[in-house]
Amino acid sequence: IEHKGALASLLTTLSEGDILFIDEIHALDRKIAEVLYAAMEDHVIDLPAGKRVIRVPLPKFTLLAATTHAGKLPKPLLDRHRIAVVLDPCVL
Repeated sequence: IEHKGALASLLTTLSEGDILFIDEIHALDRKIAEVLYAAMEDHVIDLPAGKRVIRVPLPKFTLLAATTHAGKLPKPLLDRHRIAVVLDPCVL
């Protein structure tokens, strides 16, 4: 997700109860992450329309994210997640 428009496109196509999976979420741009926070908490996204901003309601959805660099996750993102699972590779 390289810009806000790409995230907006994803979020506005979700249905109630859908799961949004973001891989390597540690690499998400801070400005895009802030849009995601509002979507997760308030179930809205603000879209620019000329000099105005249109607030679009979003359905409730679940964010499932993965990272290979947990230490690079921003604190605001960690604060908003209820469950964190760490998978360690098995040696057989």
